[in-house]
This record gives sequence, C-alpha cells and structure tokens, in this order.
Amino acid sequence: MTGKRIYPEDMSLDWRRKYSRAKAQAKFRNEEWAFTAETWYALWIDSNLIEHRGKKNHNYCMVRKDLIEAWGPHNCILVSRRQYFKKHAYETMLKRIPITEWKDRHDVRKKDE
Repeated sequence: MTGKRIYPEDMSLDWRRKYSRAKAQAKFRNEEWAFTAETWYALWIDSNLIEHRGKKNHNYCMVRKDLIEAWGPHNCILVSRRQYFKKHAYETMLKRIPITEWKDRHDVRKKDE
C-alpha cells in the first residue's frame, strides 16, 4: 500500500479537502465511515446542491438517518442547516428522549420528485 489516496478526476482540491475533513471528523467521533471519495462526491453532485454546502444557516449539510449505522450512501440524507439546528435545539433543549431519527421525507433531494 502506497498510502496515496485515489480521487475522482473531476474532484477539485477544495472538495478533496472537504471529503478528507468529513472522514477525519467521523473518525474523531468514533463513527464508522462507509463512503469512498467517489460516492461522497457523487451524492453532492447528484443533489444539485454542491455549491450550497457549507457552515452557514442557509446552506445544506449531510446527516445520518440511523445514528448506529455508518456514514454511507445508504444511510445519509441532505438537509438544510436551519432544519438541522431546529431539530437539534428542540431535542437537546427540551431533553427529548430518545432522540428521533431523520426520515427520508426530510431529504431535500426528494422535494423535486
């Protein structure tokens, strides 16, 4: 093993960094990571929200539907960060137990269908 990572040819250096950071953050939190660079990038490209991914409240982020399963294409959906913060604040401030899981209906990619 050479240690060299393989990325899609059309994946820019900026998006390579974003993928590496997402993977490192999952590893830091001891969460399993099932994405490859290709599948992670394809999820964002196919969503047509690639230019709106970010940390601001009007951007979009990726969440896991089932918190026990790994980060992967089978378990992740894209939601607006406003929706994410609204759900997170409601469940943590009101101490709602158990924390509810995300559903497919929350996925912003499903709105167009």
